[in-house]
Amino acid sequence: MMKILFQVKNLSLKKESMGKLYNASISFFGGMIYSLAGLDYSGRDIFLKIIKGNIDEKKYEGVFFVDNKLLNSAKKIKEYIYIFSLQNKIIDDWTVAEYIYLREGKWFLSKNNLRNMIKRIEVVLGDFGLDISGSKKVGELGVLTRYQIEFIRAIILNKKIVIIEDEFTNMKYEYIELFSKWIKTNMKEDMTIILNTYSQMASYKCSDIFVCFKKGCIVKVCRKDSIEGIDKLYNFIVGSTMNEKISSLSSVYTYNRLHSNDEVYSVSGNFFGKNIETYSFSKGKVYSFIIEDHNNRYKFFEAISGVNNRDKKYFIEGYYQKVIRVQDLIEKKIISVDGIGERDFLAENMSIEDNLLLPSLNKISNLNYLINQYELKRVIFEELKSKDINKSDLVSALDVNQKICVSLERWLIFRPKVFIIFEPFIYCDNYGLSLIKNYLKKFAKAGTTVIVIKSRTEYMEDISDEIICI
Repeated sequence: MMKILFQVKNLSLKKESMGKLYNASISFFGGMIYSLAGLDYSGRDIFLKIIKGNIDEKKYEGVFFVDNKLLNSAKKIKEYIYIFSLQNKIIDDWTVAEYIYLREGKWFLSKNNLRNMIKRIEVVLGDFGLDISGSKKVGELGVLTRYQIEFIRAIILNKKIVIIEDEFTNMKYEYIELFSKWIKTNMKEDMTIILNTYSQMASYKCSDIFVCFKKGCIVKVCRKDSIEGIDKLYNFIVGSTMNEKISSLSSVYTYNRLHSNDEVYSVSGNFFGKNIETYSFSKGKVYSFIIEDHNNRYKFFEAISGVNNRDKKYFIEGYYQKVIRVQDLIEKKIISVDGIGERDFLAENMSIEDNLLLPSLNKISNLNYLINQYELKRVIFEELKSKDINKSDLVSALDVNQKICVSLERWLIFRPKVFIIFEPFIYCDNYGLSLIKNYLKKFAKAGTTVIVIKSRTEYMEDISDEIICI
């Protein structure tokens, strides 16, 4: 008989300024894999953030049980949880034995102790069906083996709740299927797995049960074998008719809007070798910076976008963000774009569909992508008058305006907090100009802060909330 391992009861977020979650209650059974399903802002991400202890306990209410033990705070769940992700601190020059057995750091081991540890781990790996030397470097492992090693580590640490947050972007489909079979064979009965991925393939292949979130509530918990294909599940979440799909998308775009004067992004520093300056930006507004000198213009773009972050301080929604590389901001959905419509901006030998999925640096929802396919077709069909184009066509076959459409549509799907764009009109004709302006307004309407950096005010007067001449 299956045992309830982890229970969440009446979990609610107290204030909607962070998102929505109402009376979420669910039981997770041992030996089962649960996949969280739902659009952005459906409650799934808030649910997981609370469980991981990433939200202050004063901001939610609810109780938790692990092995029938009452826990009145998510912080107390941490000792039972393993966050499975290849973003975990994997040191490539560590051996497999060191990574699995050593907890906090790579302490010095005598040669004799190291040999014994390697022998022990090789026996363990053999029990899991892996023929790997314990002395092999982690950085030398194939992608499938890396995932297997990560899971074995969770078992060695005796964790009961394994949260897998990964997009499986480096895995071929056949590897995902192999990993699914392997993990189901090797997971323990006193362990439950919560899968949070936007990979349609991984979600359907790996899961036993789907937990569906909608408008802040858990609306359905169902076994995979009760669903006639993944499309049926998606239709349940977003609606089966086109009007229902558009309505779902619209509610996601407009949900969780802050007041227009709420600061979402701020950068301070020495931008032009003069005084320390601070530039702050509010959500849902369009800012145009007019800088005539090209060198200063591009220097400012690099500073605002985090490319050149030396002596700069960055704040996202009031919190300091350490920036070592531009990727640190991209992961927080601060996106910078230079060269809209330029040949190198898109992967020309890939399809329109593949290009739409390229910005997968921080979880593009496959559900949102499916809905937005309709929006892309509408733009291409109605605005570009090109009914002969479909999502499988290569980007190289598109003209400049169509490439602009694909470029901006993919970032709209990504729904960034901040969208920084350098000289947006340089590669387009008059029609492309109107297309870009229309998209910038759509970004702002969806709640994205838009920062445009260009040499002249022309074309921006009618869509800017604020124009700053430097």
